[in-house]
Amino acid sequence: MIAKTIARAGLFALAILTEAPIAQAFNVEAGPIWSNEDAQRKCPAVCGRTGWDGNWTTTVPGRMSVCNCGAPGGARGLPRGPGFGSQGFNRPQPTIQVRRAIYGRQCPQSGSEISDIRAACNGRPVCTYRVDVNRISDPCYGTRKDYFVEWSCGAAGSRTASLPPEANGRTVTLSCR
Repeated sequence: MIAKTIARAGLFALAILTEAPIAQAFNVEAGPIWSNEDAQRKCPAVCGRTGWDGNWTTTVPGRMSVCNCGAPGGARGLPRGPGFGSQGFNRPQPTIQVRRAIYGRQCPQSGSEISDIRAACNGRPVCTYRVDVNRISDPCYGTRKDYFVEWSCGAAGSRTASLPPEANGRTVTLSCR
C-alpha cells in the first residue's frame, strides 16, 4: 500500500511537471529587414505582446526576414538555432548610397531625379528602380532621354548603371552584393 502511494505521488509530480507551460521561441516573418535599425522598428510590432528578443535573420535576401519572438509574457534570451541572432547571418552588409542620377544627360537637371531614386534605394543592399517621368519630371520635353545613376557601397568604391534613350518606364538594378 505504501509503495503504491509513493508510486502515485511520483506520477502526480511527473504529471505536474509535464503540464507546466514550456516557454517557446518562434520566428515571425517581417518582410525584408535592411539593417539592425530597421529591425528595431519592425520586430517589436510583429512580435506584439510575446516580445522581441533583439534577434532577427534574413531568410530570403531582399525579400523576407524573420524576427525572433519570445514566449507569451515577453520572455527574452531564449536559445535559437544556428544562424539566428545579431551575429552570423546578420553581419552588416554594405548598402546603396546614391551619389548621382541624371535623366537626359543633354538636358538641365531638376534635382528630382536623384531625390526619387535616393528615397527608393538608399540603405538597401539591392534595389530595382523604375524610371517614371511622372515622379522625376521631364527636363526637356520632346527629346529622347537616357538615364544614368552612380552609387557607392561603403568603402567598395562607386558603381554605375545606365539605360539607353527612351528610359522612361524601364528598370535599373543597383546592387551592393
